[in-house]
This record gives sequence, C-alpha cells and structure tokens, in this order.
Amino acid sequence: YPVYAHATLIVDSGFTNHGLIELTDNAFQSFNPNATLIVNNGTLVNAADGEIVSAYGTIYGAGRTIEAEIDNQGTITVNRSLLLRKASAQHTSSGTIVVNTGNLTVDNVSGAGAFTNTGTIDIHSGHTFRVDRGAFNQQAGIIEGNGTLQLENTTATFTTDFSNAAAELVAANTVDNGQGTVTNVAGKPL
Repeated sequence: YPVYAHATLIVDSGFTNHGLIELTDNAFQSFNPNATLIVNNGTLVNAADGEIVSAYGTIYGAGRTIEAEIDNQGTITVNRSLLLRKASAQHTSSGTIVVNTGNLTVDNVSGAGAFTNTGTIDIHSGHTFRVDRGAFNQQAGIIEGNGTLQLENTTATFTTDFSNAAAELVAANTVDNGQGTVTNVAGKPL
C-alpha cells in the first residue's frame, strides 16, 4: 500500500530562486496531500529568471501554501489555489503574477503586512486575487484579466488608476488612500 503524506519544506533563511519552485502533488488516490514551503527568516526572492508555480497536480482539493515574505521579480503562476501568508511580511512584486486556474490569497496574518505591486497581475476569468488584512499598494504596473481583485479588511493605495472594465473589484471593510482614480464602469458591480 502506498503511503501518502503532506510535503513541507522548511528553510531557515531567505534565499534567491533562479530556477523553478513547483508546489504540487503526485498522489493517485483520494487523499489530499498539501504542499507547503516555509521560510522562517528573511525573504524569498524570485529573481527575474525565476518561476514559482502552484501546480494543479493530480488530486482535487490538495492545498498549496507559501509561508514566506516574497519579493517577486520573475513569474508566479497559480494553477492550483495558493495561500501566501506570513505575519508582518512586506510582499513586493515587480514581476508577473498569473492567477490562471486557481485563486491566490495573500493573508497578512497580523494585519501589519503589505502587498505592493509595481508589475503585472493577470487574473483569469472565474478566479480571484485576494488580499486579506494589512495593506494593498498598487504603485505602478497593471492589473488585468477578467477575474476578481478582492480586498478585505485592507487599506488600499492605488497610486495608478484602476478601472473594473476588465478585472472586477470587490472590497469589504477596505479604505482607499491612493491618488489614483478608481473607476466603476457602467453595468459592473463595485
């Protein structure tokens, strides 16, 4: 009989990824094996030539989690829902995030964390990029796609203009402190 287990990699110090980090599973029965990467101290830098993939794998419902502060300069692809969480983390992305066939949740556990985007966030239809607690800073770059940007219990700062002509914006208990204009187009809910 095969043995199934959750896979967790714990790294004590931050590091730079110049290759591929793939969170996946290879089970072939009904057990839901989760894949987790934990960085205890420092920052996980996904360099310009680096890629982090939350892969679909073989089992529906298997979780993908990164517990680290992220500095994304490369590409993060979400094919299976991914939870990014770390207390007080100051996440940044100047690269590309593609929310493809799963959802991405940034959980600023303590409420003191932040996610700052200066790159591209591409949210595909039917999927969500969600920031819960802390701050969401859209300083430059673009948010595109036909999916949903969901901000909950968050202080948002849109330095650039944002229109929900493509990506839908859902906000709950969120304050916008930015200089940019948030436009709700005709026929779209806000």
